[in-house]
Amino acid sequence: MLPLKVVQVLECGGPGGTGNQVAAVCNGLDSQHFKVVLIYAVRPGVDAEGYRAKACGAKTAHYVPEMVREISPLQDMRALIKLCAILRREAPDVVHTHSSKAGVLARLAAWLCGVPKIYYSPHGYGFLQEDRSAASRALYKLVEWSVSWIGEIIAVSPGEADLARG
Repeated sequence: MLPLKVVQVLECGGPGGTGNQVAAVCNGLDSQHFKVVLIYAVRPGVDAEGYRAKACGAKTAHYVPEMVREISPLQDMRALIKLCAILRREAPDVVHTHSSKAGVLARLAAWLCGVPKIYYSPHGYGFLQEDRSAASRALYKLVEWSVSWIGEIIAVSPGEADLARG
């Protein structure tokens, strides 16, 4: 049996939190059963190649700097187009997205490209960020809701699972 090709997609690769968790997934999946591909972006000031080295279990990696943290229609469209091109070329069996931005863009790209299994681990929803205005949080919630029908959610805590259920 051929290994399953699993694409991990992350917007906030770098030190700490979600970046460490995704690197651990890339490095921990058994290469006899899974071929891991990483699609990632990093925040300003974080070394993209350094993050790539941290997730060395991914045999292939694609850096997508257009996948920025903030909502940016032009950058988001560029990132979506790039994600679709990568997914068509990689033809994965599974796409697993992490964090809000990658969760929205990569789930949509995976659906557009006909990926059979799509998963999303929010690692904390963007609409919960209290340092943002109520209008900004409402926009983040609307964007999350707009793609909530794509794939399945893998919550990292019971509280996150409750939020996913609505």
